[in-house]
Amino acid sequence: MIFISKIIQKYQPGQILEIGTAIGYSSLVMAENLKDKFRIDTVDASKPAVIEARGNIRKYNHSNSINVYFDKGINFLETTKNKYNLIFIDAKKEEYSEYYQLSKLRLKQDGIIVLDNLLWQGKVRQNKSFADKRVEILRQFDNDFLNDNSGKTKIYEIGDGIGVYLATNYVNENRHEFHK
Repeated sequence: MIFISKIIQKYQPGQILEIGTAIGYSSLVMAENLKDKFRIDTVDASKPAVIEARGNIRKYNHSNSINVYFDKGINFLETTKNKYNLIFIDAKKEEYSEYYQLSKLRLKQDGIIVLDNLLWQGKVRQNKSFADKRVEILRQFDNDFLNDNSGKTKIYEIGDGIGVYLATNYVNENRHEFHK
């Protein structure tokens, strides 16, 4: 969470979408690092997780700025009309490719997408004969992600691997220090 906290502190995105709420921890960390008025929409397909997250968000007085939705991430991305400055994806790894492609459609011109767990405990970069289906899916996704020319992409070897996508307009207008 330190990495995402630093991104939030530096860029102060006003509208954030999180795919994969869990207990609301990430949303609360992001909220604590935002200075100005903001909105975080967070979505999870687990009813117990959504209930717990709503309780945690209420407990820390962020109910007015964090909206928790009970829905599948893909469905939410397909139906929402909202645009976001930052989209944080930490959900079902087998669906990362779909989340990513749909997220780019919901991203503002100057937006950032952050994806967690792209190295999956280091297994993605281990011996290619490793047969776990999730690892194979993430290997393919990582390759596609790094070869996406619609913006700048990079995978940081932090924790379980963090991918960052900067929209082309963001890179061109802000001359960000981000490099492949």
